[in-house]
Amino acid sequence: MHISPDMKSWQNIGADVQVRDGDVLFVPKKAGYVMVNGQVFNPTALSYRPGHSAKWYLSQAGGVTQLADKKAVFVIRADGSVLRREKQQHWLVGWRVR
Repeated sequence: MHISPDMKSWQNIGADVQVRDGDVLFVPKKAGYVMVNGQVFNPTALSYRPGHSAKWYLSQAGGVTQLADKKAVFVIRADGSVLRREKQQHWLVGWRVR
């Protein structure tokens, strides 16, 4: 979700989030972990380490299984955007997972 700090610029538009009494919205400053899921030997959450690549995180999860489609690996950033391997041959996760 992308929200401008200027609340008046997004009030009463599609990005205006409706909340009700009792709702709680928690926005962490920075993700402290990287989730590794799918056809890996040990799907897990790993502590974020600046400068490490997606390949390094995959290796920490035991690597991909024989069922994995290595050409279909992708990274989902914390903001929800997706990077596919075809678009980016070298993934430096440090700036992509926050």
